[in-house]
Amino acid sequence: MTEQLVNGKMPRTKEQLEKIREEARSKIIKAAIQQFSFKGYHGTSISDIAKEAGISKGLAYNYFESKQALLKAIFESIMEAGYEIIGELDSEPDPFKQIENIIKNSCDYVKKNIEIWRLYLGMAFQPDLIGTTTNMTVNFTTEMIKLIEKVFRKAGLKNVGAEARIFAATIDGIMLYYIFDPENFPIDKVKKTLVKRYSKEEINRYKQT
Repeated sequence: MTEQLVNGKMPRTKEQLEKIREEARSKIIKAAIQQFSFKGYHGTSISDIAKEAGISKGLAYNYFESKQALLKAIFESIMEAGYEIIGELDSEPDPFKQIENIIKNSCDYVKKNIEIWRLYLGMAFQPDLIGTTTNMTVNFTTEMIKLIEKVFRKAGLKNVGAEARIFAATIDGIMLYYIFDPENFPIDKVKKTLVKRYSKEEINRYKQT
């Protein structure tokens, strides 16, 4: 049966509408990241974000009810990227390769998304925004530490609780230094050094001391 035309065009399917909606949502989030980074959270209005995204203010509100909702969506996207890194580890049985993947994926992600991480650091510790960001950050960090403990345990390390936190703090430190000075911080060399430090040979040598 021939589908009825609407305004001279075939009606959109549910999948097409969902794709359009996701594209619009992503465009708004990208515009918010740009504006928050340039003007700061408090210096940015929904109108600024809508203009940057090339849409009306009213349409922006159809997707996000407030700037705070937008900020939450940005933080959620960061956490989702982290969970993707975690999820990819299940397909790799070798714990030493898992450690290597955590290091490489973390460093590569911050290189590709430095604006997002710079914004994250700028917003994460602002007192009036902490309620929006803290729970997500704490929940993700807790899960990441548990995963690292599990991997370290499989690799035969002792004191996995302390070792996992040292490892996580090292990764955070690398990302932090890179965000502050991306032109001069040798993140690829540091990544390579850290991968070697947590290689099977080095970990086995450490276990024997």
